[in-house]
Amino acid sequence: MSSIPIFFMSAFKMPFWVIKEIDKLRRNFLWGRSTGSTTGIPLLAWDRVCLPKHLGGMGVLNLKILNTSLLLKWLWRLFVLPNSQWSTLTRSMFASRVLTSPLSWTARGSFFWKDLLTLRNIFSILTRFDLGSGRETLFWFSNWGNGFLNFFDCKPLPSKPHLTVQKVCQSLSSSLQAPWNRDVHSAILHLSSFTPSDTRDTCSWKCNSSGNFTVKSAYSTLVSAGKIEFQATLIWSTKLPPSIRLFIFLLFQDRILTQEALVKRNIEVQPGCSLCDSTSLETATHIFCLCPYTQELWNRMSSLFPSFVFLGHTDLRQLILDAVGSVPINGVNHKAIVSLTVLWAIWLERNNRIFRGAARSTEALLHWITSQQSLFLKHC
Repeated sequence: MSSIPIFFMSAFKMPFWVIKEIDKLRRNFLWGRSTGSTTGIPLLAWDRVCLPKHLGGMGVLNLKILNTSLLLKWLWRLFVLPNSQWSTLTRSMFASRVLTSPLSWTARGSFFWKDLLTLRNIFSILTRFDLGSGRETLFWFSNWGNGFLNFFDCKPLPSKPHLTVQKVCQSLSSSLQAPWNRDVHSAILHLSSFTPSDTRDTCSWKCNSSGNFTVKSAYSTLVSAGKIEFQATLIWSTKLPPSIRLFIFLLFQDRILTQEALVKRNIEVQPGCSLCDSTSLETATHIFCLCPYTQELWNRMSSLFPSFVFLGHTDLRQLILDAVGSVPINGVNHKAIVSLTVLWAIWLERNNRIFRGAARSTEALLHWITSQQSLFLKHC
């Protein structure tokens, strides 16, 4: 579903309602929901699902940001491929003068061009201009010299917002006499030592080391803006099946459907732990750390793997961080595989008891865990 609309999004700005409908289909598929069904409870907000894994998301594509990234390449081509047939045609249709910045052209005519111009502020932030003639670099809205000038902080507000650097150079004396703030005066003084040439202004891309535009770098920059690095990125690189990694990821963020989580969603439950005789409301900490059945299982694991410390944890997040952060041996993090498989097995046992009425002793569950771990290590 994420790849089907890419061809359309490469040329047109997708309407919001279309993105909303596609996201609805993707969300229902991810959480196992069908049309009109109440099953399949979403465990994570969709905005969070669409974040990259290193930012605490699941790496599902954000279609709105992907659409923006794909369209930015057209603005990029106007600057770096000015003599191509498409650039020449676009310039002849929409430029009031031949040698002006495409970012200053008016939003008239084609809805395609109008959609592109809605992205010019984003494009200006993600690019940098090295001055040549100064004819295609906007004095106020392009990133040149020491950065951006705050157009809206200027008193009085400039009457020509799309003024090029070349035009400012041609009227330096009158520009210096205007009552601008310190940053604007500094930029104008910077131009006093600039000698325009006959070469074109050079546009470079700020989001990667090569300076050339890529959709990948644009998407990565836009989707990561203002986000904080995820604490447990190593969960996704653990050499375990995807289903286990997804479970651990949700467990780390306290998003699994324990009785406590169901009550928060206004779902009635019968309090009690299916693994022991406790009659209190089931929580994730109880299931994986404090339950007598679980503690016995961790005890048995400690006797099998004396070098790994499993006991004493009451903080699930710290238990997972200790496991995925341990030192790999020959490229394989054995402690992570052992610990995370145990957590997965405890959850399966809990669900089997609730939904199938089937219970296993800690010894039987331990035998199943060791067989699974051997299988996982064999494929590492």
